[in-house]
Amino acid sequence: MKGTSVMWNYIMEEQEVLGRMLCDKALFETASDVPELESVYIVAHGSSYNASVVMADFLSRYMSVRVYGYTPANFMHNCSSIKCEDQERCMVVAISQTGTSRGLLEAAGLAKDMGFAVLGITQVKDSPLSHLADRCLYLECGSEESNAKTKGYSSTLLALMLFGLKYGFSHGKLELRIYQAVLQELEQCINRLDAAMDQVVNWCKKGGFTSRLENLYVLGAGMNYGTAMEGQLKLMETMCIPSMFNDIEEFSHGMHRSINETSSVILLNTDSLYTELISSTFSYLMKITDRVLMLYAGNGCICGDKVLKLDYYPLTQSVLVFTMALQVLSVFIPEAVGYDPNREANDDYTQYVRTRVS
Repeated sequence: MKGTSVMWNYIMEEQEVLGRMLCDKALFETASDVPELESVYIVAHGSSYNASVVMADFLSRYMSVRVYGYTPANFMHNCSSIKCEDQERCMVVAISQTGTSRGLLEAAGLAKDMGFAVLGITQVKDSPLSHLADRCLYLECGSEESNAKTKGYSSTLLALMLFGLKYGFSHGKLELRIYQAVLQELEQCINRLDAAMDQVVNWCKKGGFTSRLENLYVLGAGMNYGTAMEGQLKLMETMCIPSMFNDIEEFSHGMHRSINETSSVILLNTDSLYTELISSTFSYLMKITDRVLMLYAGNGCICGDKVLKLDYYPLTQSVLVFTMALQVLSVFIPEAVGYDPNREANDDYTQYVRTRVS
């Protein structure tokens, strides 16, 4: 039985929401209408920025363009490279689920002032972002009254995937065979998201990784480096604890020294890359702390009490499944120790610094 947090409602909507997006003609038409590009700069805060890290290489591969991800402040003050871009061949993608993030709007406004077209990705049609952008992709996922966003993040991932695939195909950058294969994999994955959710819930009920977290590390690779970023943010938001993320190859360059018996570590492992390194790191960490979990999506025989095996989707490195698993953990774990995932925790800070515009 799932808990009482409103986050469960949003997580349980994901399969239906993402399924609708697969049939969203407007989303595909927007991608087809975008002119020929050489580069894309994605600008976003928080979870939306994490989505850009997940998707940058995917978009570059299937669109045959250079793709970069920036936070708004870095884009405005630490991105001289955009001044070298052809205004007609470069597009800025501004992502905000609510369309009201102040920093994002400032960055998008700067991009327009510099002469670049802006594509907005948002849930809210009559939002400041929708009025500022030259064209918009609408997530159509519904509102999400929660500090930690779940269905909105997953919708952003899928919107970027579908946009990249359709752009690549319609502009002759992507073969029909590959285009159809990725779409088919996405459909198969989305149709099993409810099953993935139930699998993780049932595993948690058996006592897996539900002890009180004190500090957390999430480690990934490839597309799931960005998923590790999102996983640590989700559990930081709901458990209100210090958390870290890293690429598995970088973990041995200093971060490993901070691990002790109170540390909790989640490793994201697929057959796509670094499987041996992640598995050996898992074995090493188990000698230090028993609070280690491997989420494994692959065809290998990796198993154990601390391994949760998930469906493997090689063309997308199982990012949607890993995301679902981390979202379930982010609400199940705090509830298991008696916390409301949306309890008050310095909530007035965002008003104090005017994070959003009205």
